[in-house]
Amino acid sequence: MACQQLALIPFPATPSTIPLYHRLFKAQGSQLRKLRVRQPLTLNSGRLVDIISPTLKNLTHLELTSDWGRVGEASVFDIIFTYGHYLESLRIHSCTDSVQQHSTHFRRNARALPYIQDFAVHFSQRFLGFLDRDFFPSICAFLEDRPLLHSLELVATSLQILVS
Repeated sequence: MACQQLALIPFPATPSTIPLYHRLFKAQGSQLRKLRVRQPLTLNSGRLVDIISPTLKNLTHLELTSDWGRVGEASVFDIIFTYGHYLESLRIHSCTDSVQQHSTHFRRNARALPYIQDFAVHFSQRFLGFLDRDFFPSICAFLEDRPLLHSLELVATSLQILVS
């Protein structure tokens, strides 16, 4: 089976299904160009970005809804910038309590994603305990001088504010 486009919505990651996804992505990785995956944000068994990382080197389009990582885990952006060289479209959504400084990855990887045309970040934070104030400024600096970029979405909300 050769597959160029795959959508897993929702992404049912359990201890028994994670090895199946690893095999699927390993087998289809060289043909796969577009991947759309939504992992329930309350699911903690199997980190989605680690599972799909073998396919990132061939993808041109990635839409990812997932937790962005906890303390001690690699940043989702670090992994995407390292392996997603050919991405033309990156749309990433998260609702997280992360205390990671994701802005550092945008500043350190200024030349990553040279073919990016469509870029979207939708970020919701459950609690306001930690706030990376450089996150959106670092994204703006990262996207400067991108002649191919034609679509940009930057959305941030706090669920604490929405619930109050």
